[in-house]
Amino acid sequence: MYFTMIAETWHGFKRSAQIFRLKAAMNGALSWEGLTKLRKRRWANRLFAMIAALAANCSLPADAGTLAAQVTEARRLRAQGAAAASIKIYESVLAHSKASLVPSLLSLVLLEESQTALSLGDYQRSADRAAESALIFDQAHDLANLSSALNTVGLARLYRGEYDSALKSFERSLQIERERSNGDAEAARLNNIGNVYFFQGKYLDALREYERAMNRVAAGQEQPWAPRRRQLTLANTAILYEQLGQDQRALSLYRQIGAESPALPPGEQAQLISNMGTLYRRLGDPVKAMKAYAHARELFAKDKHADGEIGVLQNIGIALALDLADLKGAFNAFTKAGEFARKTSNQREVIQSALFRGEALYRMKRLPEAAMEFHAALEGATRMGTGEERWRALYGTGRVLIAQGKLAEGAADLKTAIAEVERVRSDLGQLKAEFLASKRDLYDAAIGVLLDKKPISIDDLLALIEQARSRTFREMFRGGSAHMDLHSVQSRLRPGTLLLDFWVGQSRMAVISITHESASVNQGPIAPGGQWLSGILALTQPGVRHVIVIPDGILQTVALEALPAGNTLLIERAAVSYLPALFLLGTAPPPSHTPSPPWQPQLLAFANPVMDGHLLPGDQQWTPLPKSLDEVRSIAAELPGRAELHAGGDDLKRYIKARPLLHFSTHAVADARNASNSRIVFSPDRATPESRYLFWREAQALNLHGVDLVTLSACDTESGTMIRGEGIQSFSRAFLAAGAGATITTLWKVADGPTAEFMKQFYYALSRGESKAEALRTAKLRFLHSGSELAQSRYWAAFVLNGEGENPIPWVLSWEKLWLGIGAILISIALTAAAARRLRRL
Repeated sequence: MYFTMIAETWHGFKRSAQIFRLKAAMNGALSWEGLTKLRKRRWANRLFAMIAALAANCSLPADAGTLAAQVTEARRLRAQGAAAASIKIYESVLAHSKASLVPSLLSLVLLEESQTALSLGDYQRSADRAAESALIFDQAHDLANLSSALNTVGLARLYRGEYDSALKSFERSLQIERERSNGDAEAARLNNIGNVYFFQGKYLDALREYERAMNRVAAGQEQPWAPRRRQLTLANTAILYEQLGQDQRALSLYRQIGAESPALPPGEQAQLISNMGTLYRRLGDPVKAMKAYAHARELFAKDKHADGEIGVLQNIGIALALDLADLKGAFNAFTKAGEFARKTSNQREVIQSALFRGEALYRMKRLPEAAMEFHAALEGATRMGTGEERWRALYGTGRVLIAQGKLAEGAADLKTAIAEVERVRSDLGQLKAEFLASKRDLYDAAIGVLLDKKPISIDDLLALIEQARSRTFREMFRGGSAHMDLHSVQSRLRPGTLLLDFWVGQSRMAVISITHESASVNQGPIAPGGQWLSGILALTQPGVRHVIVIPDGILQTVALEALPAGNTLLIERAAVSYLPALFLLGTAPPPSHTPSPPWQPQLLAFANPVMDGHLLPGDQQWTPLPKSLDEVRSIAAELPGRAELHAGGDDLKRYIKARPLLHFSTHAVADARNASNSRIVFSPDRATPESRYLFWREAQALNLHGVDLVTLSACDTESGTMIRGEGIQSFSRAFLAAGAGATITTLWKVADGPTAEFMKQFYYALSRGESKAEALRTAKLRFLHSGSELAQSRYWAAFVLNGEGENPIPWVLSWEKLWLGIGAILISIALTAAAARRLRRL
């Protein structure tokens, strides 16, 4: 899957979506009005040219002409794409002439530098310079340029992730433009506000702002700016629908833009069409994708946008290789991209082209030629100091060497590549979850080499498997990054517990089986029917009472307890729980043996959300869940502690707080493509209408420390986006990262009635003091042995336990036991007093 590792860079869908947003937002930021009455760059250039002429022919200071020449040169460099050189000139001007510049010119220089820094990704410098210019414009009551400066501040802070401050800047700029009746800028600011909500995952709010922008465009439809602003707003809306998984609606909007008279420059049209090509590929239509890419390439060529043309050629090569199995055609496309890169002296794209060609040759079994391309890429990456391309090239050379039978040399290159990945990763600090997704093939190749060595080092294998997955998830936990060797793992396992740590590669899989006393490694092919997996489960010894599974790859979607283990199912042999990663083993605090009083809160439950009001596209088909109210009432009746129930119109997200037990009986969506779009629904809240959803990232950010168990009684909540090298981004991971000790989630949809009965059985077992894993097993066995339709695995196997499962829930003293205790104490006191009185009489 190497092509997907280096595919579609910024030219792919996600990055191109961000670029499209930046272009849409920046269009309003490049406004030059107010004191100078400038709206185009040529007018600014004329201003500085006039200054230079005056300095040469009149009595202005000599350095004024130098200043004008410097600023003009900075603008020329920026127009040619040399933004870094342009920044240096602006900095020089400000360093030497800032005190002598009149405020009107100083503010323009500051604003230009801020916008240049924004294009370079230097968001802190951009925000600082734009804020400084905004103060000057504000003092001069220059509303037009003040609005532009505020917009630039907002953009810089948006891309720094400072959403609240970005929103404030955009809203103030919007207010100014409304006062000025500037429809073009007003629509641009509304788009920018929508983008803030988009990046926060507040999709309903983002959609509302895009609709407002579209209404503003409609109000000014006769104005010359309206067609372009309309198409940019439609593009943002299309990208939002793609995020929501509404691909057909997104494609419809793209087609709508394409059917209109072109209002965008050729480069922006090309980027839009490239977006469509990637969307066609996602929808399984590579032929239309190729047509879209070809059209985009023509437009990029017309716009003389070399980088864009290189990117489209790479996308064409990827589609040919992955979708159309045309490796020779892919090689030719990558070669053309490399030729363009050399003509434009784009050394990084030259290296990328060598990597692509090397991969195509490797897949065509032309190993010597592939080695030459990978070595050329390695030399270029080493010369440029680019770690990303360097490890990819080493991964390529390592695989070629292994294919040639040079195992030791190949393993050495893979080891060096992994060291480079780890170095790059540590330098990045807090990473996106996707960082290791494209690196998983590299780790898999190294794991395969370890498995082929005899004897197998279990310590080395454990370390490499842990490096290969769930890294971002692990870094959310304090102390979660420490490596656990075999001895550490065994010391944390209780007698009677078996740990199964799985690895799934391209064509084979392996499992490390560990108990308190022993450890072994088994490997086998990935074959239909799962015979090898069932054979592994059959090795479960009679004394094993609890099996902890760390799944990998496709196994993360499988209920292993429902598989045969010999002549019985695994669930009939032992309780089963899951961990996303090895480091979670033993992280839960020891159980408390001190009971809590019955008046302290134990359960916080949510049920039966109101299904009217504004719902996201695709959610309108949801119906009320009356059985869910019965479910939470029966659960509360089983538990001894105080319960707080929120149902119907009172089922509001703002009531979520840390309690020992959290229970959600509701509707949910697990987005297989975009984890940020996974969501749990609540009733609409009049106080905060946008808060009827709890999105995945919001759940991850909750403070659930002190919560022992979160139960999500809703459909598909153990599903989600699968990120190679990280795992499924399910709600169980979100709640564990938020601090919960364990979660119950579902692998697939289960009907409302059976779910309510299952939860009643589960909480009944919990209330009797069984461990969480054993209580879940009890409920499953009651369904399995019920002799009814509920015995089918589709009714009980969907429910899985992630996290700590060996302890019972915190002990709460019931009122009955409390009164019995108080009564016993009172009787004891009375008997003692009676005995004392008798003694006194004697």
